Amino acid sequence: MVVIKQKEDIPLKKLTALEVESPLYSYFNFTRNVIVPNYYIQCGYECDLVIMSKAGYVTEVEIKVSKSDLVADLKKKHGHESRKIKYLYFAMPDYLEGCIELIPERAGVLLIDQRGMVSLVRSPIENKCCCKLNENERDDLLRCGVMRIAGLKMDLERAR
Repeated sequence: MVVIKQKEDIPLKKLTALEVESPLYSYFNFTRNVIVPNYYIQCGYECDLVIMSKAGYVTEVEIKVSKSDLVADLKKKHGHESRKIKYLYFAMPDYLEGCIELIPERAGVLLIDQRGMVSLVRSPIENKCCCKLNENERDDLLRCGVMRIAGLKMDLERAR
């Protein structure tokens, strides 16, 4: 386990991507929205987390767990820009709060603490050029979500 020191010199556990991702399901209300991890959106890149509203609009959440992750993201050609994405968020551990300047200004910022509590630090700017997913795109997202569930259950069974 990697340990980081807080200001008060209290050990702070470094969060994994899964520990950042997990609280986001409740935050984005998985009972109301379709939430799919690691989805290759048809605009040409993989999203860490895709949230589809009942209306068919998509929110992307980019998960970062280190400053080097954030710096590397700046080099991505797609820039998280797509006509299929209405809102963009970056979610990261709260100990990276000092790195917010590395995140595009149009992106919302969510910080996750050691207990899994999510705090909205900055709201995203709506992509006014965004369009809803069409029926085929919705079906593909739903199919992918079901495949992720099946894959996770099979992994759990193999781990037993």
